[in-house]
Amino acid sequence: MSKHTPLPWIYGAHLSGSENHRGFYLTSSKGMTLAEIRPLDPDGEEGRANAELIFRAVSAHEELLNALKQIKSRLHGIDELTHQEGFILAIAQQAIAKAEGK
Repeated sequence: MSKHTPLPWIYGAHLSGSENHRGFYLTSSKGMTLAEIRPLDPDGEEGRANAELIFRAVSAHEELLNALKQIKSRLHGIDELTHQEGFILAIAQQAIAKAEGK
């Protein structure tokens, strides 16, 4: 599997001369366009929300994945887990697999 474009990514809005929304974009720190998000509504708010969600997910991905791996590591070494600890471990393992595309 190839590696993604290095972070940080940059989020911004495409505006026409009259400030009408023409969509949003994500670029690399070197200015390469990675994604364009088109507005789905006249005022561009849904498009903005979609672009911001993608940006936040990408920006937080590694940190959240590392936090889940720490939780898994700390709970995995316990011989007898409580029901709640077992539940947390299972959720962490599922989220890690999903985040890693498995």
